Amino acid sequence: MHASNAYGDAVHKAIEAYLKFNTPLPEEFKKFQKWVDVAASLPGERLIEAKMGLTKEGKICGFFDKDVWWRGLPDFVAVNEAKGIARIIDWKAGKSSKYADTDQLELLALAVFAKYPKVNKVKGLLAFLVVDQPIDRTYYRKDFAVTLSKWIGRIDAIRAAEEHDVWNPTASGLCNPWCPVKPEHCEFKE
Repeated sequence: MHASNAYGDAVHKAIEAYLKFNTPLPEEFKKFQKWVDVAASLPGERLIEAKMGLTKEGKICGFFDKDVWWRGLPDFVAVNEAKGIARIIDWKAGKSSKYADTDQLELLALAVFAKYPKVNKVKGLLAFLVVDQPIDRTYYRKDFAVTLSKWIGRIDAIRAAEEHDVWNPTASGLCNPWCPVKPEHCEFKE
């Protein structure tokens, strides 16, 4: 395992132990205490590292059900059905939020809406702990069908590319320097 992955895993495990069992954070992670305290203070039902699954029809299902279309594992969710709001926090131990991808928050919001019919608003947060940079997004139940349809289209396109082994180039934050494709084979590569 790469050292950065090991560090991230250790951070996640320490936060999980704190939120589930009130185990104090190890000294090396005390600097993240304010973030963990925010999560601990949120009212409602809490899900910590809970496996969630969705069917293609947008219904909640088991993580390993045969009709599962999407699987997610939120780091932290607080559901306050009385107020119709849920909060999702995903802990990030990376040293930069420059290429933050909020897609996972959107998908997790879909799962929360499917599981909790009284929730009308989901506030999601990517908590970049090391650099102390939060990135937040808000999602609404009224957008559920459109958002689900968008994701079905994206997944279907990936499956079609896989089936036909045709991968059209797409610009992203990973184009340089990580992409192994040679510039003469990609219009987005410098």
